[in-house]
Amino acid sequence: MAEALAIRLAVMTASFSNIKTLAIMSDSLTLINMLKQKESRPALYGILFDIYHFSSYFDVISFHF
Repeated sequence: MAEALAIRLAVMTASFSNIKTLAIMSDSLTLINMLKQKESRPALYGILFDIYHFSSYFDVISFHF
């Protein structure tokens, strides 16, 4: 949960700063796999929705473990 919140903040901050390319790196393999496959879990639904929404503002965004 904390890692997802941190990624949401990073994606939102970068999108508000008009950054067009973003690489997100995390030590949570499960979360990175969910983000790459655009999956969701009930406990993270709102957070992941925000990440997916703000990801659309980037020309290129990647998620790495």
